[in-house]
Amino acid sequence: MNPQTGDKEYLAYSTSDYSGWKYITVQHESLILKPVYQLLRILLLFVFALLAISMFISFWISRGLVKPIKHLKHIFQRIEIETLGKERTDNYPVAYNELNELYLAFQHMSDNLKTSMNQLIDSRQQELKSRSLALQSQINPHFYYNTLSSIIVLAENEQPQEVIAVCRSLSQIMRYITDTARTVVSVRSEIDYVNKYLYCMKVRYQSSLSYSIDIDDILLQYTVPKLIIQPLVENAVKYCTDCNPPWSISILGRAYDTHWQIDIIDSGNGFSEEASERIDSLIREADSNPGMPEMKIDGLGILNVYLRWRLFSGDKMIFSYGNTQDGHGIVTIGQKFSQGGKAI
Repeated sequence: MNPQTGDKEYLAYSTSDYSGWKYITVQHESLILKPVYQLLRILLLFVFALLAISMFISFWISRGLVKPIKHLKHIFQRIEIETLGKERTDNYPVAYNELNELYLAFQHMSDNLKTSMNQLIDSRQQELKSRSLALQSQINPHFYYNTLSSIIVLAENEQPQEVIAVCRSLSQIMRYITDTARTVVSVRSEIDYVNKYLYCMKVRYQSSLSYSIDIDDILLQYTVPKLIIQPLVENAVKYCTDCNPPWSISILGRAYDTHWQIDIIDSGNGFSEEASERIDSLIREADSNPGMPEMKIDGLGILNVYLRWRLFSGDKMIFSYGNTQDGHGIVTIGQKFSQGGKAI
């Protein structure tokens, strides 16, 4: 340690064999270690360069692996039934054979799923159509039974003109019912049919029965299963006329921001607690057993409508029954709108 500067210095000495003198050399530490520091800097630069090259190579390799996998991940996140098979992955450039095989396997899976889904949807549509036709066919004899009973009553009361009017309307109704080519109709067609039916009931009950139909114009273009409203109206007439006249039937159809609905309201005594429990039980049984339920001709109205409306509307279905504030019966069917605000 230099006493004057305080710097660290290195001292080396050696004695000459020739002269006997002692030679002494003193050098500053930085001067002695300068080559070492230079070598150390070179080594550090080399190590940093090697690390940078390694990191670049690792990044390039990982990017070649991660980018295609992230691409597949985004495809998985976007995939829906409607997009199956549409987004092609077999032409996406990849650097590794294993990834290319993965892409080809995904494309093959997507194509197979699309084919399977199409077959499943076709089968499901055929099943729903068959079940709807079977349920609709149960309505036909039910209506014939009640209409013939009405004609018998008119004939017994010696009302030939009324019998003729009912038979004329009945012939038009029969054409509508027996047209099995159509299982789905517009609300307009269904309401026209209901209007003819109520006319027949009006002829039978004369001034004791009145009815009104008030449907928003926009609802008339929507589609519903054939014979979906008439059984509810028929039920309303049946239970409405169990009490003392006058009797009235109201059919109200309204479109709202989130849904549309049609209410069938009668002036009868409404649903008794026993009847509500029985209907609830039948609906629960039908929900737990997706097959065709057994229904007698006198008890299929509401359950038949519920089953066909559920098949037609799915999770968009609106269906309820009960009593109004005045204690009269009311049954409501409708549908929730899709996100675009359009009818299903």
